[in-house]
Amino acid sequence: MLQLQHISKAYAQTRVLQNVNFEVAQGEIVCLLGPSGCGKSTLLRIIAGLESQDGGQVRLNGEPIDPVPTHLRGFGFMFQDFALFPHRTVAQNVAFGLRMQHLSAHEIDERVASQLRLVGLDAAKYGSRAIDQLSGGERQRVALARSLAPQPRLLMLDEPLGSLDRALREQLTDELHELIKRLGLTALYVTHDQAEAFALADRIVLMNSGQVAQIGTPAQLYRQPASLFVARFLGLNNVIAGRVLGHAHGFVQVETVLGVIEVAADFTPLPALGAAVQLVIRPEAACPCDTVQAQNVLIAEVTQRSFRGATQRIQVRHASGQMLTLDWAATALPNPLRFCLRPDAMSVM
Repeated sequence: MLQLQHISKAYAQTRVLQNVNFEVAQGEIVCLLGPSGCGKSTLLRIIAGLESQDGGQVRLNGEPIDPVPTHLRGFGFMFQDFALFPHRTVAQNVAFGLRMQHLSAHEIDERVASQLRLVGLDAAKYGSRAIDQLSGGERQRVALARSLAPQPRLLMLDEPLGSLDRALREQLTDELHELIKRLGLTALYVTHDQAEAFALADRIVLMNSGQVAQIGTPAQLYRQPASLFVARFLGLNNVIAGRVLGHAHGFVQVETVLGVIEVAADFTPLPALGAAVQLVIRPEAACPCDTVQAQNVLIAEVTQRSFRGATQRIQVRHASGQMLTLDWAATALPNPLRFCLRPDAMSVM
């Protein structure tokens, strides 16, 4: 549906976007994820027609839309601060885009009521309210209803939950995903929160310094980060230098300061023998050793622990001096700790 081809943008001497390429399929939710200042919002504004790029092309269903004015693109846009009109009622805010479509008063009233119901608000109760009489969650719902009311071809959301508290943000993330999927919408969602992106996205475009660092499903990014930046940004801090010793029986053997570690070979292509690699050990990799022949057995000193509900977050120091941060689900936590690293909870890059 939407194609971005070689998009570049600079302000004065500052390069904001560099050769950005990706596609969004019909009915897909794609999250633009990355740290503040990486170019996510600028890219969204270019797609919306609120800014123009210096190079490259934005195409919709194969046709370039760069010359098309913002109001004729048929896109819905939801901002971080919601951008609601404070001098208008809830119903008047939702109706704003519909009036631009020159619908009749009756059609507008019906659409406003249906859109408010869609986001969990009763038009009879909320329609006449002023914006300053609403909670943060209610304002978010009104902003979403206003974005959805014109039935956009593409829904774009720029950090729409960023100003809400954590519990409300998690609740609305789930509701938003269910609503977008139920309506069959195509959506482009900007966030710097990886948990939000993981919960919402079919695919993630992870950006860094104006460039695409990696594109994939949430599971692909988490299980197989393509670079040190991707791993660190996703909170995968157990990254250790190593060298590939061999491939055998569905595993890759990697020589590290921890010893020879076997990693499940579920990635393509396999690293070459002798190649220098980075071993990524995800926090959930640690588990008790159940058998004498268990793989990847380590012994380490527990230096720190904190309660995380179903697990404990522990920090351990291996005899080599290497520190690891792990999630420990077992009840017992002896010190020193003998544990195994699950081959399917690690990757190499």
